[in-house]
This record gives sequence, C-alpha cells and structure tokens, in this order.
Amino acid sequence: DAFIARGGGIVVIHAAAVSKDTDWFKSIIGGSWRHGTTKFLEAPMHLYFVDRAHPITRDASNWQMDDEIYYDMDVSPDAHVLATAYTPKAIDTGGKGNKEAQARAAEAVAKRKGVNIYDHQPQLWTYERTVAGGTKPYRAFVSIPGHFYENFNRANYRAILLRGIAWAGQRANPDEFCLPAELGDTLRYPVGGPTHPSKAAAKIEVHPEFNLSLVAAEPLINKVMNLDWDERGRLWVCETPEYPNGRRVPNAPARWQDSGSLKPFVTEREPEDRISILTDTDGDGVMDTKKIFADKLELVTSFVLYRRGVIAATAPDIWYLEDTDGDDVADKRTKLYTGLGINDTHAVINNLRWSRDGWIYATHGYSRGDVTTGDGKTKLGPITSGVVRFRPDGSAFEQYSSRNGNTWGLDLTWDGQVFWTQPTSGTVFFHTVLPEAILAKGKIPGTTSWKGMITNQSTFPAMTWPEQAYAQIDQVGRFTAAAGCAIYEGGAWPAPWNYSYFTGEPTLNIVHHQFDLRRKKTRDIFRAGGIRAVVHLGVMHDLRASPKEHHTWNVVGFQKVLEYMTQYGVPKLVVLSSANVYGPSPENPQFLTEDAPLLGAQHFSEIRDLVEVDHLAQSFFWKNPQVETVILRPCHILGSVRNAPSNYLRLERPLRAMGFDPMVQVIHERDVAEAVRLSLRRGARGIFNLRGPGEVPLSHVFRVLGRKP
Repeated sequence: DAFIARGGGIVVIHAAAVSKDTDWFKSIIGGSWRHGTTKFLEAPMHLYFVDRAHPITRDASNWQMDDEIYYDMDVSPDAHVLATAYTPKAIDTGGKGNKEAQARAAEAVAKRKGVNIYDHQPQLWTYERTVAGGTKPYRAFVSIPGHFYENFNRANYRAILLRGIAWAGQRANPDEFCLPAELGDTLRYPVGGPTHPSKAAAKIEVHPEFNLSLVAAEPLINKVMNLDWDERGRLWVCETPEYPNGRRVPNAPARWQDSGSLKPFVTEREPEDRISILTDTDGDGVMDTKKIFADKLELVTSFVLYRRGVIAATAPDIWYLEDTDGDDVADKRTKLYTGLGINDTHAVINNLRWSRDGWIYATHGYSRGDVTTGDGKTKLGPITSGVVRFRPDGSAFEQYSSRNGNTWGLDLTWDGQVFWTQPTSGTVFFHTVLPEAILAKGKIPGTTSWKGMITNQSTFPAMTWPEQAYAQIDQVGRFTAAAGCAIYEGGAWPAPWNYSYFTGEPTLNIVHHQFDLRRKKTRDIFRAGGIRAVVHLGVMHDLRASPKEHHTWNVVGFQKVLEYMTQYGVPKLVVLSSANVYGPSPENPQFLTEDAPLLGAQHFSEIRDLVEVDHLAQSFFWKNPQVETVILRPCHILGSVRNAPSNYLRLERPLRAMGFDPMVQVIHERDVAEAVRLSLRRGARGIFNLRGPGEVPLSHVFRVLGRKP
C-alpha cells in the first residue's frame, strides 16, 4: 500500500494477473483473472493495437505469435486497453449475420484450437489511479502475452515490455531501456506482422511476363485508397488515415472495441485525410517527394483530375478542389453535391472515372443517400448500390445501374461500355447493358440494367493461413472482398493480354485475372507461355443454344484446349466432371467406384457433352503421362450454386413421391473448391469420386434445412 501510495509502478506479465482475491487485485492493476469465469487458450495470438499513440505502443504494428490468450477476465472500465486479440468465445448474434460463416468459426474453435472473429478482448492495458492518502497517482502495465519464454526473444515484444516498465516507473523517456535495434522498423515490421515495403515485392508471386517494383511507400504516404497520373508523370493519391470512422463517435460501448478512428471520441477537430501529389525527382521510378494539394478532408475515397484541380468524393459531399494560382495547392473549394449516403463508410461512393460522354461515373455501396446540389436547394434524387454518374458542373446526378450489395470497382472501355465489380454476391463482374434512365421508359417489370459476366467463380488462394479469419467469412472459396475493376484492351502489353479483366481480392491475397476467350485466339494465350495449369470447371447449359452449339463449345472447345496443352507443355490439368456421368441403372452396384462405366448419356442426352468431356480427359490422362491430370466426379453439389439439387432444396415445399425416401449423397461447394485446390498440388493425379461425410435419407436433409415436402 505504501509503495503505490507514493506512486510506485507495477508491471504484470501473463499469469501474474491471477490472484486469489480477484476484486482486490482488479482494483490494483485494472483487471484480474476471475476463477470460474476466465478461460485460456494456447493458440496463435493475433495482437491488434487499439491505441498507437500511447508511449508504450507508439509505432507498433499488429503481429501474430504463439502464446496463451486469456478471455472473460474481469477488466475495469477505467483500464486503458492498448491491444486486443480474438478469442474462442462465440457471441449471440440474435440470428443475424452469415450462419455458415458462424458455423465455420465454431468448427475452428472446436477442432483446431482456433479463435472466433466475432469476439476480441483486452490483452494489453494500463491503469492509473491515486489511492486514498496517496501523494501521486501510481501506474500499472499489464501484458497477458508472455506465456512462452521464446517470445521474450522477440525484439518488438521486448520493446513493448521495456516501454511498459519505463512508463510504469514514470520515466520521462519511455524508450530509456530499449536498444535502438528494438525500436523503429523493428516495431513497425515485426516477424508475424506487416512486411517492410522494400521487401514486399520479393514475397509476391508474379506472372513470368511481368515485373513488380515499388513506386511509393510509407512513411511518404499513409493509407492510399485511390490514385491517378497527370500529364507530367506525377502520381496523385488520396490518403485516408481517417478511414473508416472519420470524426464520428465510434459505435461501441468502449473505446477499445472499435479501432477504426484516428482519434477516438475527439470529434471537435479538423479532419486529416488529404490529396497529395507525389513526384520522382531523380528518375529512378520511385516517388521521393510529396506536396499536399488539399488537406482537412474527411473520408476521401476517390477523385478525378479536372481542369485546375480535382473533383473528389468525400461522402456525404462531392467537391471541386481548385488551384487558382498554379502553386499545386487547392485554394478554392466548391461543393458540387451533398446528401450522399454515409451510414456505413465501407459502402459509400468510390472509384470515380471519367467517361467520353462528359459525365463522371462512380460505384456506390448500400449506404443509401438523397442527393441535392451543393447548396442543398435542388433535389436530384436517391442513390443506392451499383453505378452512379454526375455532371462535373454540379447540375445532374443519377443512378446509372443498381444492384443490391457493395460495389467496389469500375472501368469504362474505349467505346463507353460500363463494367463493374461487386464482392460477396457470388457474381463478381458486371456489364451495364442499358442505363436505368432509358430502361425505365420501357416500363418492363423485372428487367435489370446489368448482366452478370462472372458468376460463382472459384478462387484459389496462393497461400494458406489456418488461423486467419478468411475461413470464417462469407463466400468462402469464392470472392468475398473483390475490389477494383480493370479492363485491359491493349496498347502496352503483348497481344495475348488484350481483353483481360483484373480485380483484387485482398482477403485472399490475390489479384484475379480472367480473359475473354471468345474475343481472342485461344492459341495466343497458350503461346504466350507461363500457364502452369488448366482447370476445366464445367460445360455450358444454355436453353437458348442449339445442341450443335453446345457440342461445339463444350466438346470441340475442350479438344482444342487439350491440343494446346500438349503443344505448349502445360504440366497440369484438372477437370471438374460429375458423378452424373455414371447414370442411373438397376445394374449399378450400391456404391460406384471410379472404374464404373459412364452410362449417363444413354438416358439423359443433356449430359452427353459432359460424358464426352470426361472420356476425352481420361484418354488424355493415359496418352500424356507427362501431364498431371486430375478428374473429379462430385456427387450432388449443394450451396449457393444454381444447380438442380440446390434449386430443389431451396423450395419451401419441395415435391416428393409419397412414401419415397431415397438415400442421397451430397457435398458442399466449399469442399469441391478445396478438392480443386488440392488437385493443383504437385504430384496429384488420378480420377476421384467426391462425396460428403456419408449417405443420408432425403428426409434427413429436409429436416436439417427445415423443409416440409
């Protein structure tokens, strides 16, 4: 008592936070293990810093290490939380959210010592108070990490502890006990944390025809969200340190529960987003100087160059930021529009693009808005998710193409065609066929302005991270955070890259590339080289096409692909066939093996093409042993796919013959995607039937889904 009364310091590491007298110890260090309530888990711990301005955590980046997580501790609301970590604890969502994702989180916890992305709790905190009769406040620093001795050899964690000791001891310099090698980039780029920009390119796998080089990096820039080049070769960027919360009050009961604010709960201040101009002064291709063109912006998500400045989106407003005297600093600001949606800041206006028709186009998320002119006097109408466009003079703003969901990418082709990207919907790439302003004149109900171009496209992450959160999100195995839309039409790269579509998938750490085989010679793609595998994911089923068209596309096209694979030395082929190729027959054994004859086409002409493709793949398998060929024959695939079994089970009252309860085999689309991924491993080859855990009566499937036939 005398020690803390005179302002003594306390440093607590890991199990030192456990006391028999929980209430007393909580009053001393700001939180304590409570017997019967608090739990632990030895697992990969991802530390997320919620206060990077504190002397102990300044410059510290998030990192992952194996340690022991404490959760459901009794932490005082007066404790100042510095860092949190995910825990295995599930929370009651009240029936909201993605149930499949929540189930995957529960599975990770139950089977793999995983953590749940739906709960995070304090792991580092400080506590200050003056005890009764004390002469000055005392300080306590608590670190729950510290279970494994090996972690004390981590220079960045050691720096955190040494700073905590100096801070608790009320030293003027919190770095007093740290070595220079434990500070700076050691804290910013720790093992298990972010990669130093100068080393990032070496970690990225790039197509052999391309090179990747660093153009600009922190500390010159900070959280760039959009960029453009001017006619002088300068790089303009919008920097968004305020994203995602800006100056709004965090939507959480405690400060540490929402780390999306630059300065939480400090709303009466100037915003800190900006648009900057970067210049390469020595011609080495790396930007080395920066001039701030416009500062004090809030949530600036995109811009386009315009006359003597830029038109910038800072929802709920759109501004013309103008440099009237030529010094590269905006000295005049004109609000063109206001009233854009801001309910969810990751669903606001983004990706501004000029079009040849003189309008500025942009994508917009589901944060609905009611747009007016900049002065608020003239109503211009509601906007929502999809594509919008507006005049640069502030005179008109309209919805161009709408579709539920977030929209995070836009590009316009030389002839004015509008293409855009959406995450989480299952369809990642869209083409606006007819503007809604024109479509509305036809008054045809149920007709959309857009056409989905890439639907149910599987993704193949180039890396695995078992404890990472992407396995708990929605759309696992497909795009869940597709961002950006780039249509390459030619002019700079070799011709085989013409008519390519690119989008990013940051959750999976990939850039996706897809090209239109119908608009270029397939041979050119193979001739360009660099193809390491061909994945054939199915055949075309289109009621509008004739049997001859089906055969040409499905069978003849596949034969050509096999021919080019042989000619140009592609080492891997994966063919996604179907168990339907076996066909129903009373002579079939109860369980079919891979060597059973393919008799499906005898009864169902609709799958004749699929059977023929399977036969071609088998023949290729035996004739070309130098190619690792894998043929996958899954049973009925269920999930968000649009096939007969899934469509049938989506019915509220599916039809069933009375008294008929057949045994069925099903498999989830995620498991099929995983099988495709495993097939791409070196050495994998063969023919494989795919099924789920076992055989179940159809009535059991109905019960699980809550269906009544």
